[in-house]
Amino acid sequence: MTPKDDAKPKDPAKAKAKKPQAKKKAAAKEKAPAKEGTTKRRPRAATPADGAATIPPLVGELDLHLIEEGRHLDVHRVLGAHPLPDDGGVRFAVWAPAAQRVSVVGDWNFWDEATTPMERALGGNVWVATSADARLGHRYKFAITGPDGRTVQHADPLARRSEPPPQTASIVHSSAHPWGDGAWLRDREASDPWNGPVSIYEVHLGSWRRDPAEPHRERSFREAAAELAAYVTDLGFTHVELLPVMGHPFAGS
Repeated sequence: MTPKDDAKPKDPAKAKAKKPQAKKKAAAKEKAPAKEGTTKRRPRAATPADGAATIPPLVGELDLHLIEEGRHLDVHRVLGAHPLPDDGGVRFAVWAPAAQRVSVVGDWNFWDEATTPMERALGGNVWVATSADARLGHRYKFAITGPDGRTVQHADPLARRSEPPPQTASIVHSSAHPWGDGAWLRDREASDPWNGPVSIYEVHLGSWRRDPAEPHRERSFREAAAELAAYVTDLGFTHVELLPVMGHPFAGS
C-alpha cells in the first residue's frame, strides 16, 4: 500500500462545507475598511513624479475610483490636454459620466466632430483620446452628446489656457516654467513668519495704477512688481494678496 492509499479518506460533505466558508472570508477581506491612516498619503495612482518630463499618465483604475469620489489630488495630471514628448501629439481626457458620445474638436481637425472620437477609459466615466496632429497653441473643445441626443461643445474644465472673452475655446498649453526663486525660498526658510507681524494688502493687478496714457491696457506683472513692492512697503504692509490672476471667460466675475 502506498502512502496515498494509507491516508485517511476525507469526508466529501465536510470538504464541500469548507468552500463557502473560504469564499466568505475572502469576500470579507475585500470589503474590510481601510485602516486608519492609510488614506493620508497623496494618492497618485498612475501619475508621474513632480516635475518629471515623462509621457502624461494613462487613466488607471485607481484614478477612476478617486475621481468618482472627488478625492484625486492630482486630477490635473490625468484630465485635460497633455502634450506628448517629441511633438507626438496631445492626449485628451475629460470626465463626462452622462455622455453617450464624446469627441475632441479643434484647429487641427477643422472642428469636425467625427475626426477625433473619444472612448471610455476602462469602461468608466472618463473619456480619452490621443491626436497625433494636435499641437501646442491649438484651440479645442469637447463635443459631448448627452442622454437627449443633443451635442454641445464644451470648454475643458481643466484647461491650462483659454481664449480671451468673448471667445470660449480652450488652448493646448504647457505649464513648464523655469523657476528662479531659490534665493527667496532660502530667505523665507531662515525667517520666523509665525512670530512676526502680518499686514496684508489685497490688490487687483488688472486695475491697479494703470498708465494714464494707456488707461485700457493692463500692465504686466513685471511692470507692476517693483512699483507695487515699493508702494506697500512704504504703507507698512508685510504681505500682498493678489485677487485671482488665472484666465477666466468673463471679466465681471
